[in-house]
Amino acid sequence: MPQYADTEMYWYSVEKIPNIKTFILKNNASAPHKLRLTLDYQEDYWLLESVRKIVGNYAPRGEVDKLFINNPDLYKINWFRNEEWKQKQLASKINE
Repeated sequence: MPQYADTEMYWYSVEKIPNIKTFILKNNASAPHKLRLTLDYQEDYWLLESVRKIVGNYAPRGEVDKLFINNPDLYKINWFRNEEWKQKQLASKINE
């Protein structure tokens, strides 16, 4: 899997996949706060694949939230990518 510096525009490629279904999730106040449910890096894939294997392919959002509530360290699989992103954003603002 190639590593790209900028993953912010990946959605542009995904939109070109025929018959792909997308939707925006509603904000859920009971959801754990530390979640990174994106697919930008290999660690994101590992987390999403783990979730899929545990709750199934078509689990409702509540089941996914419950999984993270019952497994409070699960988010750590890819959370460091959020921290890494924040540091890069701060560094780019300093260098402007």
